[in-house]
Amino acid sequence: MSTVIAHRLSALEDSNSEIKQQLELMLEIGRRNEEKFLWLKSFILKLLEVQGFAQLDQVIFHQLIDFTHVNHVTLFLKELHEEGELLHIKTADKPDKIHPRLFDLQKTLCETCREEEYYHLFGVSVSDAPSVALVPIVYRSYLGTLAIGSADHAKFNVDVDTLFLDFLGEVIARVIVRLQH
Repeated sequence: MSTVIAHRLSALEDSNSEIKQQLELMLEIGRRNEEKFLWLKSFILKLLEVQGFAQLDQVIFHQLIDFTHVNHVTLFLKELHEEGELLHIKTADKPDKIHPRLFDLQKTLCETCREEEYYHLFGVSVSDAPSVALVPIVYRSYLGTLAIGSADHAKFNVDVDTLFLDFLGEVIARVIVRLQH
């Protein structure tokens, strides 16, 4: 009888260990999502305070580079009615030369890309296969794409959840429309 009890106790300990691991994983996912939410909240509040494209240029770049540890950020707009030097916001006169789907996206596209495509997006050469997230900036008739690039080929791939990026794209689109008027 004691072997049956010992066997059941062992099975319960294994089960408890599995449940504990699953719970720890769920807590870690919750912590990461909370961290992402706090970053997104801070980013959006800064976007709401932006008074011009020069400020938008800096806010987008610094917020994305600092939190997401990416290498390059460019916001491509179909039309830009702004005077002055912008480092990370550009008008895309020939979007097909930059990326074949630059202004045709309905939701964020994450992919590993060729070095040549990366160069067209960011004007920077990289040695390994990089990855990009292309976030559509669409509101009313306004079109744009936020390109976020990483030298890490695994940073942005088809399995990356794009919920936060899609939402961020919607907010940026509304800020751009406000700044254009």
